[in-house]
Amino acid sequence: AFMPYIKLKTNVEISKEKQVQLKDIFGKKISLLPGKSEYYLMVEIEDQRALYFQGSDSPCAILEVKLYSPNSRAETASLSKVLTDSVSSSLQIDSDRIYVEYELTPKWAMGGEEF
Repeated sequence: AFMPYIKLKTNVEISKEKQVQLKDIFGKKISLLPGKSEYYLMVEIEDQRALYFQGSDSPCAILEVKLYSPNSRAETASLSKVLTDSVSSSLQIDSDRIYVEYELTPKWAMGGEEF
């Protein structure tokens, strides 16, 4: 139930204000996955990356979501929609130029203790 991590990479510039706004949205919406909460969520944002999609450097983004425990397809689909819509509206990136990747991580540690 612990340790969600969301990393946003994009080739557009993100102001500090928008970073905080996105972090807040991710924090609220991670609870779409049962047992997940902002308390354990780590968010990383990388802007102005060399990132290309369909051979173009037009605005695009990828969200990497790492989880300790699996969730159903319906649960991750709901989160994917919210993450995509949030990034699209906040950064003016077409939703069809935003990927969301999920990865299960078998081992996590926090505070020196492994789960």
